[in-house]
Amino acid sequence: MFQWAKAVERGTEFDREHDGLTGVSRLESNIKMILNLAGNTLVNQHSDINQTTRLLRDETKCEFILCSDLFMTPSARYADLLLPATSVFEGDNIVNPWIGGSYLLRNNQVIEPLFGCRFEWEWLKEVADRLGYYREFVDGKEETESWLRENYEIMRRREPELPDYETFSAAGGWRYRDGRVHVAFREQIADPENHPFPTHSGKIEIFSPDLYRLGRPEEIPAIPRHMPCLEGPEDPLTQRYPLQLVGWHTRRRCHSIHDNNQWMDEVEAPALWIHPEDAGARGIGQGDLVEVFNDRGKVRIPALVTERIMRGVTAMSQGGWYRPDRQGTDTRGSINVLTDGDHPSPLAKGNPQHTNLVEVQRAGN
Repeated sequence: MFQWAKAVERGTEFDREHDGLTGVSRLESNIKMILNLAGNTLVNQHSDINQTTRLLRDETKCEFILCSDLFMTPSARYADLLLPATSVFEGDNIVNPWIGGSYLLRNNQVIEPLFGCRFEWEWLKEVADRLGYYREFVDGKEETESWLRENYEIMRRREPELPDYETFSAAGGWRYRDGRVHVAFREQIADPENHPFPTHSGKIEIFSPDLYRLGRPEEIPAIPRHMPCLEGPEDPLTQRYPLQLVGWHTRRRCHSIHDNNQWMDEVEAPALWIHPEDAGARGIGQGDLVEVFNDRGKVRIPALVTERIMRGVTAMSQGGWYRPDRQGTDTRGSINVLTDGDHPSPLAKGNPQHTNLVEVQRAGN
């Protein structure tokens, strides 16, 4: 998923071994069309925002972008077609927490959709009809309520404690009563003979033959060991950008959700955490406006000088909405202006967003 931006530019060069391609051995074309539903990953939550937006502006690459959302997010600003979505108050749904959660929630519709907004399912099935795939798409369930009821009954077969659908809907949710706790590998521990691990031996393996056969020990070793990170403290780039920048989750929003609610700044305002020694060496005081920069971009943000972060490391909460000024400097604390979009994690091809080298200076210097 992380490499979608690369696939806009060179998707036909992707392969299974080096790019983690799944499902097919090759892509027949680069990505030419994007449907972005209820998400801010198109721009804001994807690494190297400046590089990403350069790709999205070039209509010879990705030719059509559709976004459906509640708000004019940084991602929605790059849509060719922008559709107004419904909120949780305007439709029915079932919501579950992360794995191991102790409850299940039901969203019950309280108002009709406003201003012509539509839940994505309603127009997606119309598109499927135009393409001649309506029957396959709806699978006998033309209304969202039918999907909710069927999926709930499937869950009830696995979770017999759940009440009937009508009781659950009327209550608005259900808290599990058995007090169970999710324990990883419980079955393998209790009964290893009948619940082997998905390895060649059925046991936990220290040495991985599969990783060994990849033949890339310099980045994917066959045994657990320390591997220096790109843009980590051992990278020669520290001579130019000596400070490590990490991202973290702030209490004032969930990922990027609610960053447009300015009242939440009273909970925690955007700031760059920096150690007093690093701040003092750069003439930076508490609350000073600073510029955080590297070769990928620049962010202007107030400094939070604190000993709660170690010397040589800075931190900026992830999820701030990208808000560039006329010179392209972000003014809202969007960390992905500074993160690397070219080098995903070697094995999982995931976000490399916690190893970034930067320099910091007082704004205007």
